[in-house]
Amino acid sequence: MPSPWFDVPYVFCRLRLTVSHAFRKKEAGGGADALVTSHSTDYVVAGTFRLQRMRDSLRPYFSNPKVSLRVAGWSLSGMSSGSGESAFETGTRKDFAGSTTPGPVILEIYPDDKHQANFQTQDDNAFEIKLATHSWERSGAGFNQEARDTEEGHISFLIQQPFPAKPGEVRLQDKPPFVLLNTPFCLAVTACEPPRISGSFRLTPGLPAFRIVDDTVDQNPIPHCRVRVQCPDGVAREFVADDAGEIFIPRSGKDVYTLLEVLEDAAPLCLSRPAGWTIEAMPDQP
Repeated sequence: MPSPWFDVPYVFCRLRLTVSHAFRKKEAGGGADALVTSHSTDYVVAGTFRLQRMRDSLRPYFSNPKVSLRVAGWSLSGMSSGSGESAFETGTRKDFAGSTTPGPVILEIYPDDKHQANFQTQDDNAFEIKLATHSWERSGAGFNQEARDTEEGHISFLIQQPFPAKPGEVRLQDKPPFVLLNTPFCLAVTACEPPRISGSFRLTPGLPAFRIVDDTVDQNPIPHCRVRVQCPDGVAREFVADDAGEIFIPRSGKDVYTLLEVLEDAAPLCLSRPAGWTIEAMPDQP
């Protein structure tokens, strides 16, 4: 029997991968002059996009060829050894905050394998970022050299987890059966520790016009939040976010809706007090 996922035209995806760890390792048997290797990093990879089902596929297969991921974070890696005039230290710090170049993301569901799904980037040359680097070498004898430059890197991921047989909202597992994240922040490119994963796939008519979240790192959605929006006809109207904090407004590609206020209470629109908020632009529909 064909999977009902074949009848789903689009899935709307929200993804967040968080990596934060540090280690310091001393070479065994080296005594006081043993080589010490250190590494620490803290970064986030996030994205919001829609995937469209591709026809003529043997399995439910969804794709978007032009996804851009948001990346922000840093890493610090170094080595040191010795003491006094024989001491030396080398290190490199990498920083980046911005968006990757566009690239393809796919979701493929295997109905014959308990609806196991592969959610991944494609094309190793896509999702490029340019990191700012600061490198240094120092010695106890007075040598000191520093350099600042840029370094190109790429982001890629593969997440495997089961999907339900019946289409519906799917939450990404915090610890799925398999996850692989490659970034230029870690020493071996691959994340030194598995990322903390959050996000979901939803069956929606399109991308939401607005999403209302709190100001924590996890950006938890604020459900049933009331907002005032200026519509294309110039009239301000009130809308209410759904359970995921998202607001869907039927619109054509040229319609412009402007978020005017996020209302913090349940009073009538004319009496409600505005709440503090910031705006994050939603990506264009593919």
